[in-house]
Amino acid sequence: MVTINPTEKIGMSLQDFMRLQAEQPFELLFGERVDKIPSPLVHSLIIRFLFLRLNAFATQHELGEVFQETTYAELDKDKSWVEGARIPDVMSLSKERVREYTSSPDFSVMMPFGIAPDLTVEVLSPSEKAVDINRKVKVDRGLGVRLIWIVDPFQKIVVEHTLRGTIRQLELGSTLEGADVLPGFALPLAELFEACAF
Repeated sequence: MVTINPTEKIGMSLQDFMRLQAEQPFELLFGERVDKIPSPLVHSLIIRFLFLRLNAFATQHELGEVFQETTYAELDKDKSWVEGARIPDVMSLSKERVREYTSSPDFSVMMPFGIAPDLTVEVLSPSEKAVDINRKVKVDRGLGVRLIWIVDPFQKIVVEHTLRGTIRQLELGSTLEGADVLPGFALPLAELFEACAF
């Protein structure tokens, strides 16, 4: 756990962050290190399905980039200190934001993404508690993520959060939509949850 007190910066140096990530992937949420743990097969199946569908759509319509289990970090202005970090199961960034970020002089493919995505997706695991997910949502919204999907493969629902604070629960029979983040993207929930059935 990262120690927090009023006179100490929250987080860790980028060098330490990269070294520790290589040993064990983890997120840094409000100063606390949260290790990523192995998940059941259903988790991986849904992540793969959503990544493939979102990536195909974004590529076809030239909307941006989609990544699977990729780190994005909140860095200080000197880009040497990590104040927070997330590893969404899936994330998407617009073409314009990717172009602007990758053309900046301090961009490096050897570092985590230094900007928050436009869309994040979290697929629940049996061990995750509501408080854990709520912290991730709070971090994402605080960093400007515009659309967040929390996928529950056990209850077969998706909870959608927006940057404006709107929350919607989608059930079987509903359709997951990309809104203004991935305009035109639509995926029936029935089709999504069929992806984890053999």
